[in-house]
Amino acid sequence: MSESFDISQIERWVARLLDWWQANQKSYPWSETKNPYEVWISEVMLQQTVVSAVPPRYERWLQRWPTVDALARAQEAEVLREWEGLGYYSRGANLWKAAQVLALQGASCFPSNAEELRKLPGVGLYTAAAIASFAFGQPSLTLDANLKRVFQRLNAWPQWTAESEKVTGSLANEAFKLYPSRSFNLALMHLGQQVCRSRGPECRACPLVPVCLAYQKNQTDIIPARLERQVQEKSTPLLVGWRQTPPSIQFFLAQPLTGRFSHLWSFPPRVSELLEVSETENSLSLGTFLHTYTKYKDTLYPVLCAIDEPELPLGWRGRWYTMDEVERLAMPAVHRRIWLAAKKALTVTLPLSI
Repeated sequence: MSESFDISQIERWVARLLDWWQANQKSYPWSETKNPYEVWISEVMLQQTVVSAVPPRYERWLQRWPTVDALARAQEAEVLREWEGLGYYSRGANLWKAAQVLALQGASCFPSNAEELRKLPGVGLYTAAAIASFAFGQPSLTLDANLKRVFQRLNAWPQWTAESEKVTGSLANEAFKLYPSRSFNLALMHLGQQVCRSRGPECRACPLVPVCLAYQKNQTDIIPARLERQVQEKSTPLLVGWRQTPPSIQFFLAQPLTGRFSHLWSFPPRVSELLEVSETENSLSLGTFLHTYTKYKDTLYPVLCAIDEPELPLGWRGRWYTMDEVERLAMPAVHRRIWLAAKKALTVTLPLSI
């Protein structure tokens, strides 16, 4: 597909694409909704998250906060706790911030075009286009990784460039004159997810294979050109500090003042004098835990240690929490697992106190 395509070719092949989609589309809890709030929540959850993990979290979210106003009335900490396990916690924080903005404007005034939607916290090009298209039927192309991959293979583009975007936009504009943007976008997204996958594309099942230049050139395995991610490995010793304050057990949690995890509570890095903590009656290794995020693979080494006044690294703040309070805190999922391991260890050590 290129700019040289005439309208009859576009109509023919988009029709084939939509026929394929009607026969092969998968149903999700958000598939039929045109409610802008529900579309927004589903699209943000689906970013950087495995699709199969989203349906139960999406339904639980809407049960708890069914409207923009309901979300705006929530506490940020509640929202982040609910987001736990979905990763990229700034997404949850930005949903809450944007809800505050929308609530002030009046929830009935949900922006209907991509330009206005992009003024909301955390709403970028793709999310704005998705809401505008799926909720309001606006002619906006939802250009995510799936769509880019499809268009790169159709045109045999190894790399995505400004010219690629221009050609793709021209095609989409022609398609939108003939078919609803919602149908066109969803069909392409499903094609990218189910058939035109990044690895192992099922070309024989693809309705667009007759016009796919990468297929004709036997290049579907090298287009798009793969960029090798440089993973940086780290090792971080953690202090899982606890103390007994009858009748309860308390844990010491902290958060950095800035950065990706500044809204979350976690077990802090151990400072120098505790780096070589050995297993004694006051300390216990909890094993190793892997924390993978962005370009980092961080191996965590938490040590459970009875302590009165933990020392924090520079740029951190912390405080003691009871067991019940920890349950309600927003934490990175890996630190939640560490806490559960610590609870289990203390249950064995202090069976009458837990």
